[in-house]
Amino acid sequence: MKGGMRLDVLFAVSLVFVASCAVGSIGGGRDDAVAYTVLEKNPLVFLRTDSMALVIEVPLMGSVEVLVGQRATLGLAFEPHEDGVQVTAEVREFSGRITSPFGAPMTASESDVEGVLVFTVDRRGRVRVVSTPEVSGAAASIFAGEVLAHELLPLLPPGDVPVGASWTDTIRYAGGSDMSLDVTWIGTSTLMGDTTVAGTVLTLVRTSAEIAIAGDLVIGGTRVRRQVAGPETGFYLWDTARKAVVLYEVTRDLVGEVEADIAPLPLRVSARQHSVLKLLDGGCA
Repeated sequence: MKGGMRLDVLFAVSLVFVASCAVGSIGGGRDDAVAYTVLEKNPLVFLRTDSMALVIEVPLMGSVEVLVGQRATLGLAFEPHEDGVQVTAEVREFSGRITSPFGAPMTASESDVEGVLVFTVDRRGRVRVVSTPEVSGAAASIFAGEVLAHELLPLLPPGDVPVGASWTDTIRYAGGSDMSLDVTWIGTSTLMGDTTVAGTVLTLVRTSAEIAIAGDLVIGGTRVRRQVAGPETGFYLWDTARKAVVLYEVTRDLVGEVEADIAPLPLRVSARQHSVLKLLDGGCA
């Protein structure tokens, strides 16, 4: 390749960025009606969609773009636990696709995800991971159970919050096993008040934040390190009657650098990510 940058190095760079950047955020709400609890109807069924456009700036080559998309139907069961609530997430359907100039598109399905994701949350949604599913094939590059557990559900309010009020939260978590991961999220949430959607009164919360992601991963014997950061905006709608989030949407714009042991120079990367979590009609199945 011109300039000595090998395709396998660029591919490793793209995979390490994708694997560490599942999308999520935190927010707020009002009183004890806005809290995670054991539900009368279990499990709730959600559709989660994620997309990312990753751009790698390569010396003497210009920009290389990698597109990532995934779609998952998740059954979330809420059970009592000493931490508050234990959430068991079953991946009922899953499809993922990575498109890049490094070869044919990579695709994944629910057959690449074995087992369930289990984590606990307190009333606000602070997470402790219990277990993650076994992931194989292309899904290993785009489905990170530990990241998903921390970022699947919004963090709820720190007590009684009046309409128009704003507050700040800081969330930090680290991951291990196949990749090291250190994530810091610092954001402000604002309770906008109630809104009516299809005849249902829902609570609207908007968020804005700064997020930083760092860590490394070994791919094919090559150690790849990344450090990215940027702004995040989002919102969610909470149904106080069902005590559940019904829509949760987040957009991130990240920039930074990725380094590989066999790459001559750090590579500049940028990514726009968009994630939507939606409670399906009826909510339960």
